[in-house]
Amino acid sequence: NGSVSRDENFEAGRELGENDIIRHIGYARYKGAEYLRVQSDTRFSVLKRSTSSDDWAKSWSSFVGGAEDYQLTPSLTTKLQHLPANSEISAEALIILGAVIVPVFETTAGGNSCSAGTGKYYLFDLANGLFPNNRFILNGALLSDSDMASPDQVGSNNPVITIGKGRVHRPQFSIFEGKMSIYGHTEESDFFKLDVNQSQTGTKSWREIR
Repeated sequence: NGSVSRDENFEAGRELGENDIIRHIGYARYKGAEYLRVQSDTRFSVLKRSTSSDDWAKSWSSFVGGAEDYQLTPSLTTKLQHLPANSEISAEALIILGAVIVPVFETTAGGNSCSAGTGKYYLFDLANGLFPNNRFILNGALLSDSDMASPDQVGSNNPVITIGKGRVHRPQFSIFEGKMSIYGHTEESDFFKLDVNQSQTGTKSWREIR
């Protein structure tokens, strides 16, 4: 329910997907706040529902060649991870415990979407678009943003998870014996496992509806 805001902070065509078709829209609730995720082949945007009205306002966006932060004033930013050139969002993103996992297929320079490339997962904090620090565990080590506390923070330094060769599919999650894990794979790779650091995130106050 609610309406999508169409003031100066939100222009549906440009802000959500530029000139591309909107591929996926989903709803998530985390720590009492409500969010919409909207994605095209080249842009991923998050909107947050106002606590004082039924309107949705754009919060942040990452897209091929840049990123935008709308939480104070609309502006391009280098603090958020950009999606690289020669890439596209190849599957539906997953929101889990306040973090966003975006599947991105990267081709070699001068290539195209049909050529061989690499599937990767880009990670964002749902609330602000920064890296979801210490939320995930890869090969026994916590994933963290090395310059998160720096005033000169640069999103291009954020960890990116390489899944394998070929187009990457939507990540899936499972809970087994109380432990939560994320599984991903590409057209040419076996399943790749990423563990969730539940000591920090817990498993409550999270819901995603697709």
